Amino acid sequence: MRPTVFFFFSFVSISLFSLSCTHTLRQSPDCMSRFLPERFKTLADRMRTDEEIDSLNKDAFLSKQATSWAHYNSDRPTIVHYDAERRGPLERLKHAGFQKRLVSENIAVMPAQATEADILASWKGKKEEENLLNPLYRNVGFGLAPFKQGCVFVVLLTE
Repeated sequence: MRPTVFFFFSFVSISLFSLSCTHTLRQSPDCMSRFLPERFKTLADRMRTDEEIDSLNKDAFLSKQATSWAHYNSDRPTIVHYDAERRGPLERLKHAGFQKRLVSENIAVMPAQATEADILASWKGKKEEENLLNPLYRNVGFGLAPFKQGCVFVVLLTE
C-alpha cells in the first residue's frame, strides 16, 4: 500500500494597519492659516475707493520682502522697523535691488483670532491708515509670519 501524502498549504495573510488617535482640540485656527492678505487688500481697496483713490497693485517682489521682514521680526522679542545695520524699509528695499523713492511699512502684531477687518480697525486714525490711503502709494506687498501667540503682518507700500 502506497502511503498517501497530504500537502497542506497555509497562506498567512498579514494585514498591516495603523491606528491613529485624534484628539479634538478646542482652539481657534491660527492666523497663518486663516488670515488672508488678499482679503485684507480687498478691504483696503474698498477704503481707498471710498476716498476716491485708485486700488493698490499687488507686487510679488514687495510681498517677498514683506514676508522676509515678517520672519525677521518673528525671531525677535519685539517688533522693529530697522535691521541690525539700521536700515529702514527704503534702505532695505534698495539693498535688495528695488529702486523706489517713497516707501512705507505698516506692521501689525495680531492675536490668532484677529481678522483682516480687526487690523484695519486698529489702524483707524493712525499713521498706518494714512499710509494705506495715501494716493502716492500704488503698489503693495504683504508678509505674514508666526509671532508669540499670533502673527506678525507686514505691509509694504511704494509709489
